[in-house]
Amino acid sequence: MGKQDGRNRAGYDVMVEEEMGLMHITGEADGAPVKVGVAATGIANRSLIAFTYFIIIFQISRQDFMLLTR
Repeated sequence: MGKQDGRNRAGYDVMVEEEMGLMHITGEADGAPVKVGVAATGIANRSLIAFTYFIIIFQISRQDFMLLTR
């Protein structure tokens, strides 16, 4: 976010989409940027949660395999 302080800016999801350039690729070619239909922060959070669950399951299965091979 550079030198700007984001605490006083409303609409966190819109701010994130604008700062990362996602709104630049939406909307009409000669018009203003448009908010993306899906919340970018929601997608990022769900992806992180899914990845975390994958790592947990992988570690549990790895530990079970190590116990079986002893």
